[in-house]
Amino acid sequence: IHQIRKDRRVLLKEVCDIILQERGYETIWVGEFRHHDLYPSISCGNPTNERNQLQTWIAQAPFNQAAAEQAIQQKKAILARQDKHSTKFPPSPSWITVAVPIFVNDEINAIINACTFDETIFDDQEIQLLEELAIDIGFALESMELENRRREAEDALRISEGRFRRLSENSMVGIILIQNDLIRYANPAFAKMFGYANPEEIIDKLSPLNLIADIHQKAAAESLQNSLQGAEPTIKYTFKGLRKDHS
Repeated sequence: IHQIRKDRRVLLKEVCDIILQERGYETIWVGEFRHHDLYPSISCGNPTNERNQLQTWIAQAPFNQAAAEQAIQQKKAILARQDKHSTKFPPSPSWITVAVPIFVNDEINAIINACTFDETIFDDQEIQLLEELAIDIGFALESMELENRRREAEDALRISEGRFRRLSENSMVGIILIQNDLIRYANPAFAKMFGYANPEEIIDKLSPLNLIADIHQKAAAESLQNSLQGAEPTIKYTFKGLRKDHS
């Protein structure tokens, strides 16, 4: 949870390091989907069985394809023995692997694979712990996706607001934005049109009705209310305005 604002790969690498150091496995790796195929992407540990050499060696990750595919199909943790003749880098003795799916937004997003030579490590309690860790990782990745989407939406909104502001600030046409019966934005042309020195004299201080002559107050109020309620998506309305000096 603390790391959700970081890069996805940084998060997965740190998680793998923590699990490896705390649980004492030989190696641990994460497979991620690329173009609907599963590839080892994060690998931490010591696949060459040389002690005290904690490194990232993707090429030598003990990739038990069958166990990973079975975990995907059954959507649960799978315990398997890696036949030493079925891998490009055959370890001796054989690897014991637990493949656990990681779910993000209810879909399998990655597979975490814990590997050791000790057949006694992966009992039911240990497998349950790995499943709980996979849930935590999935929650962190899901939170990261939400955070990224929020940032992207904020960036898009900021760009859109910037474009609008550049257009409206230099426009010769008066432009206002109305919210809750208040003028929340007015461009310089509008302020000048109604006799105000700058938009700040209008924004968040005046209602649109403050700028309409008495003779048209009622009809304008009805049209504005219909517009704010969505009853009239577009209004083309002519009225007499009221300047700051009441002219």
